[in-house]
Amino acid sequence: MVHLTSLRYLRVSGCFAIRMLPESLGEVQSLQKMTIKNCKSLSIFPQSMAHLTSLRSLEVSGCSTICMLPESLRELWSLQELTIQSCRATPTSILEVVVDAYRQMLHISCCTFHELPDWLGELRCLRRLSIKGFRELVCLPESMCGLTSLEELWISDCPGIKSLPEWIKGLTSLWNLEILSCPVLKRRCERGKGEDWHLISHAGFTKPTGPVKLSTSGSGLPDRFDRKPVETGWIQIQIQI
Repeated sequence: MVHLTSLRYLRVSGCFAIRMLPESLGEVQSLQKMTIKNCKSLSIFPQSMAHLTSLRSLEVSGCSTICMLPESLRELWSLQELTIQSCRATPTSILEVVVDAYRQMLHISCCTFHELPDWLGELRCLRRLSIKGFRELVCLPESMCGLTSLEELWISDCPGIKSLPEWIKGLTSLWNLEILSCPVLKRRCERGKGEDWHLISHAGFTKPTGPVKLSTSGSGLPDRFDRKPVETGWIQIQIQI
């Protein structure tokens, strides 16, 4: 791949026998989007991926033997979108590699994971957080009280979460909370009379142009998660198992 100096998009699909990607992949520094699909035997990514300094989008789907992504992904500051579907890699092993304190947007979507990692609270610059499809999740980690820059929080399809934690009152930058497909939590956050309404109605929850916005209707994530981020350093992560 050393001669593919102008390659911007790479798609590898249905290569059932391939076990690893070549180290020379890191020399394709013009690469902006890479998609790896249905490579059932693929289990190793090269550490040379750290040199893919233009990579903005990485999708790995249907690669059932992949357990983790290379640590070299920490160095890809241009990476904005990561999609992991139908792989063995757990959300923790993936997020520990690609998420750092400078990321501003994070989308976690998983069907079987039971908890969120405690280090989530270390993302001090995180402004937008979406949590979707954690059907076994019963509470948000207390470490999230450290998300002092968080402005918008979406909780979707997490029916095990029955209430908001007391510490959410301390997220004074938060102005938008959206709850979707969480029936008990939705009832407790009902404006003016829900048991948890007092946690999100205090004076600290203000937007520059008005009070906290609470939405408990709709069928999915906000549109901004479907659009390409416009600011370098934003990251969208989708993990489905």
